[in-house]
Amino acid sequence: MRPLEPAQAAGSDGQPLAPSKRDISNAVPPPPSLHARLKLETAEAHQRVEHAFDLAAATSRRDAYASMLAMMHNIYCGIRNELHRLSGNGAYDVARYARLQIDRLEKDLRALTVVNRDYRALSFALGHADETIGCEYVMRGSALGGKLIFKMAADNLGVTELDGGQFFHGDGRATKSQWSIYSAKLNRLPADNARFDRIICGAVKTFGHFEAALSLRNQSPSVSSGLMQDDNHATNPCA
Repeated sequence: MRPLEPAQAAGSDGQPLAPSKRDISNAVPPPPSLHARLKLETAEAHQRVEHAFDLAAATSRRDAYASMLAMMHNIYCGIRNELHRLSGNGAYDVARYARLQIDRLEKDLRALTVVNRDYRALSFALGHADETIGCEYVMRGSALGGKLIFKMAADNLGVTELDGGQFFHGDGRATKSQWSIYSAKLNRLPADNARFDRIICGAVKTFGHFEAALSLRNQSPSVSSGLMQDDNHATNPCA
């Protein structure tokens, strides 16, 4: 009979004993999942965006709400353009999601009778294709917060899913389950610290993109009309 290893000391019945509390306490914990790392390591950047987003003001009047939607359109156009540039490196699906959000924003703006606005893409850059995964994390995560914004806009302004609220309504009741599916997809990526670092970097850059645009909008409402222009892009680059 093969002798038991020291860590597998047998009991009176010959079966290996369960690990002691001391053995368990000395065990090396598993590394955090990618989703857990993203949540932890982007927390400060996320909080800065929430601080820059004046939710009460944006949902107090229809013109303020429309101005905020126009700024979000410009933010997403910048993201979409950069994702399109990187689409040959595996960013196609992420770019398609950005395009979906832009379509929703444009429908909302039309419903609010915001027409002939000089849309501009706000400059945004990623350094590696892996960073697009972090960018998608921010876009999809913002949909969860969008549910609260939609409720406030509906209560204060009479916005509905089909009348100015498509962007923040998103997938409606399916938003949470869609996020769970996406989180599971993140955690199925093979462990690779260098790649995970790049993904987190992409998320931080995307949060920074939102923060910079929203902060400038708070300082100068004219920014929401497209005066903050990326000179490398023509008017309405998402057409």
